[in-house]
Amino acid sequence: MGEWSKKVGERGEELIGDFLKSIGWGSAQRGLELDCARSEKHKVGGKNRHTHGIDYLFPHRCPLIDELFQNIVISVKYSAEPYPSNPSTKFKEHFIDLTGTLECFRNSTLRRDAIASKHGVRETQDIGVLFWLSNAKNSYDDVVGRLQNINVPDDNNYRAVHLVDNKRMAFIYDALAFVRQIRDAQFQFHYHESGRNLNPLVNSKNGQVLPVEFITSPVIALRVEIPGSNDVRLMLLLDEPFDGDSLRRMIGLAQRLSGNWTRRIDICFSEFNTLEHDNEVQAVKNGFEDRQVIDAITVTSFRPSFTT
Repeated sequence: MGEWSKKVGERGEELIGDFLKSIGWGSAQRGLELDCARSEKHKVGGKNRHTHGIDYLFPHRCPLIDELFQNIVISVKYSAEPYPSNPSTKFKEHFIDLTGTLECFRNSTLRRDAIASKHGVRETQDIGVLFWLSNAKNSYDDVVGRLQNINVPDDNNYRAVHLVDNKRMAFIYDALAFVRQIRDAQFQFHYHESGRNLNPLVNSKNGQVLPVEFITSPVIALRVEIPGSNDVRLMLLLDEPFDGDSLRRMIGLAQRLSGNWTRRIDICFSEFNTLEHDNEVQAVKNGFEDRQVIDAITVTSFRPSFTT
């Protein structure tokens, strides 16, 4: 059982490593260790803790806020077993483990080394990302949906923790795979204006790095370009099946993001059927006055079938 657990754990780290590359986090350091500064508080199994392990550490400048540096501390929990029917208890264990690591990371040499050579930085954030994945085919995939009313422990000092479960992982993976199927397409993540990323010398509106703030967002915005052509499009990929109200929200978002740089806007749902939904699409479009944007919009699915 010990060797099997080790094998599953290694597969999880390999899977996450490939995923991190796909979202621009491929330069993350792997398999780090730091001393525990709260041995009794962070005890494990009734015994004082001496060290914390960090599966991946991704230090980088935040593309959404000028002069902000972020250390993304990543914990990978990958199991061959299905998610628990009630995941609250196990989630709290994973959460406490990661927030304890974040607390000790704040005063570690790892953190000091990460920010030592960075200039023009006024603020540093340490943010946790918990990848909790199941390899069981008979497992449900939406852990987040079963944790809506959970009260998480707040004993440890941390800023934020993002949870990525099977459902979230599948959305990002499938969305990016769909874009890569476009022949010769090159894409970048689109960064909206936050009011704090206005310096063009520091931050751009697009880039290869997915901001950690977007990793749990239901929408991925991309700038997609076909080199040697005039085909530059905005793609909005939404982790929801088609719905008229959702389409209205996406059109509103497209109006804010598109500017004058694109003549084509693709709004992609997880499920969409042209025959079934086309009339509703047209009805929603007719509710908007901005014909330049409306005429540029195509609605489809990022998980297409022959009925899409």
